[in-house]
Amino acid sequence: MSDLYDLIVIGGGIAGTEAAVYASNRGLNTALIERSHIGGTCLNCGCIPSKSYLDSAHRLEGVPMPSDIGKDNKAFFFKETQKQTQTVIEFLRNGMESSLRAAGVEVIFGEATFEKNGNIIKVHANSGVYMAERILLATGSRPSVNVAEGIEDELNDGLVYTNENLFEMNELPSKLVIIGGGVSGVEMADAFATFGTDVTVLELQDKILTGFETDIIGAVKKRLTKKNVSIHTEAEVMEICEGTVLYSTGNAAEQAIECDAVYLSAGRRPDTGWDGLMETDGRGFLKVSQSYETSMKNVYAIGDAAGGVMLAHKARKEAELCVRYMMGADTSGYEMTIPQIIYTSPECVQVGKCDPQDYTLKSQKISMNYSGRYVASLKGADNIGFLKLYFDADHELVGASAVSTCAAEISGLLTMLVTDHVRCDKINRYVYAHPTEYEMVSVCARMYEDKHMKGL
Repeated sequence: MSDLYDLIVIGGGIAGTEAAVYASNRGLNTALIERSHIGGTCLNCGCIPSKSYLDSAHRLEGVPMPSDIGKDNKAFFFKETQKQTQTVIEFLRNGMESSLRAAGVEVIFGEATFEKNGNIIKVHANSGVYMAERILLATGSRPSVNVAEGIEDELNDGLVYTNENLFEMNELPSKLVIIGGGVSGVEMADAFATFGTDVTVLELQDKILTGFETDIIGAVKKRLTKKNVSIHTEAEVMEICEGTVLYSTGNAAEQAIECDAVYLSAGRRPDTGWDGLMETDGRGFLKVSQSYETSMKNVYAIGDAAGGVMLAHKARKEAELCVRYMMGADTSGYEMTIPQIIYTSPECVQVGKCDPQDYTLKSQKISMNYSGRYVASLKGADNIGFLKLYFDADHELVGASAVSTCAAEISGLLTMLVTDHVRCDKINRYVYAHPTEYEMVSVCARMYEDKHMKGL
């Protein structure tokens, strides 16, 4: 039996690692328990490998190639992408492990369970028992798989993939069906279509990318359609069997698609395993207070385990705030503004309030063709890229969206401006480098100022 820890973190993903390092660096005797690989879903089978695939695909897209390149060459390129992706994962995983060691966090590998006895919590893992005053659950989520008849058999037989094994696919599929038109679904549609795969997306809702504004949805659809991706909305998958996906749309007759592989990207469920111990929201996500404490005293939960927006950067910030709460630090003034990014080509970002139907807001939109950097990068203008800013009645920025070649990088500036509710005229006081895509923030704000703030 080990010494008493101030904090044991269960889950070594982005959030858990951040929490453990942050706590240990501030004097808490901290241990972290991980059942598999440090880095969690994001690093090992989510954010990072998908971005590696997308980067390789977009490089392939931007290189002139002979029309007879053939599938064999693209399959070779796909194999090389897989190798590079594993190299990236291992490099970043080693970096995270080094950060934990440098902070003095004890890392324990094993499946964790716990029990509470008074003020002390006993955590069982790797045949050992570890005691702590507090534990933090950062156990993440797993893909939802119960979406159609026969899917369990096909998961076992290797036809159906989830994000947990998609990046271990042995061969580049000739025909791929993607179930789910959310962010991961459209990103992988973009990547595999660029690799040369015939891609079909089946989305249960009446549109892809639910939660994103119409202009972003339109831009993504336009690009995917140009890559010959077939998109079907209001499509309910009925059965998957022996290389065939059966689905229906509304009152239409059942339709069939033959394919080599299916990527299941139809939502995620909490990976908690603490049923009956703490209150949940009915879907398995743990209910937490403002300080991220669960219904069990001194047991906290962050990230996907606690529900809400299931994004790594949201979970990472929750890790910091949760530890600050534990230590009694001042957390006033923190406002959680969460950028949502789609890493297609071009990229998309949405931050804050971006509802065209909210008539309390005024918006200003500008084409990215005003950006010399954007046009130079694309080697010509297009009708897709844009930047849109949303202002409230006091002319303060409350939301922003963009489609551009580097929208993910612009998101940092947009998030800061939205979080601080910066007034339009103050946005224009800053000097923006030229030529850049982010200088369009100033150009767009100037257009708004000229239209709505004359004389102020």
